[in-house]
Amino acid sequence: MAEVDFLSKVYELETDQDIFDLYTEWAESYEQDVIKNGYRTPERCASDLANVTTDRNLSILDMGCGTGYSGLALQKAGFTNIDGTDINPAMLEMARFRNIYNNVYLGTIEKPLPENISSYSVISAIGVIGSGAAPVELLKEILGAISPGTLFVFSLNEHTLKDPAFAGAIEESIDKGVCDLVSRSTGPHLEKLNTTSAVFVLKKI
Repeated sequence: MAEVDFLSKVYELETDQDIFDLYTEWAESYEQDVIKNGYRTPERCASDLANVTTDRNLSILDMGCGTGYSGLALQKAGFTNIDGTDINPAMLEMARFRNIYNNVYLGTIEKPLPENISSYSVISAIGVIGSGAAPVELLKEILGAISPGTLFVFSLNEHTLKDPAFAGAIEESIDKGVCDLVSRSTGPHLEKLNTTSAVFVLKKI
C-alpha cells in the first residue's frame, strides 16, 4: 500500500488499537514510504535539539522510536547516547538491529513510558504525538514523569495543530510553571506533500 494511502488512514483512526494495528501493517514499508515523501521532521528535531545544547553525550530516550529513523536523525546530529522505546513490537524489532540505540524497550498502549524515564537528560517524541498517533495526554504524562532540567523535543504536524487541545496543553504547562519553552520552529514535514510541522523544545522546571 502506498504511503499516501496510509496517511489518509492515519487521520481517520479513532482508537489506540486502530493506530497500533495500522503501524504494525505499515512497519515493513514505513521508512521507505516516508523517505520517498521527503520526511523532514526528524532532522529538524535533531537540529533544534543540537542548537540548544553542546553536550552530544546527553542520555536521550527516543519515545515512539518506531523503526529507528528518528534515532538515526539524532545520531547524524552527533548525539551518541540514545535509547529507544515503542509500543509496536514489529517496528521495534527493526530498530533493535540498527547501530543506533544502546537499549530498546517495548511499552504497551496502557503503559508507554518506561520506569526509568526520569533518568534521561533528553526525551524526544518525533512524529509521535498528534492526530492519528499518541493523544495529548501523553505529552502531559511525559512532562509529569521527567526530572527537572530535562529537555523534551517533539513535533506536532499541521493536522494536529488544528486541534486546540495540543497547543493548549503546551501553553497550560508553561503557564503553570511545569516547563519553559526553549525553542519553537516551523518547517517542512512531508516536503513532497507540502505539509508542515512545528518542532518544540521544552525544559522541565
